[in-house]
Amino acid sequence: MADKKKPPGKGAPPPEGEAVDKTPAFDVTQTVRLVSKDGFEFVLHKNCAMVSKTVKTMLNSPQSTKEMQEGMIHLPSIDAPVLEKAIQYFHYKYRYDNDPDNRPPFQVPPEMALDLMLVAHYLDT
Repeated sequence: MADKKKPPGKGAPPPEGEAVDKTPAFDVTQTVRLVSKDGFEFVLHKNCAMVSKTVKTMLNSPQSTKEMQEGMIHLPSIDAPVLEKAIQYFHYKYRYDNDPDNRPPFQVPPEMALDLMLVAHYLDT
């Protein structure tokens, strides 16, 4: 009968020769949740969210609600697909603002262009 190896217990070192995942633990305090008008929640890193001056103001304003101070912002006038695209742009801008020579074009579907322009204006990106 073959001897079965037991998986290492919590906190035990990995078996010799196996790769060690050194990814830092997910820090929930550094995230923001943006909620679309149709109730979809998008979780993103606070640094990416603050590409938007509107979001930055909402998070840092002394007049902001407790919910906003805890990182949840409801955007009742923005549909989920448009908010998703805006968030993709937040990541794009955060990633490439300091590297314009390697910046690829940001693709926007033509049928979304007008709505996205209005949202970009509202979010001040």
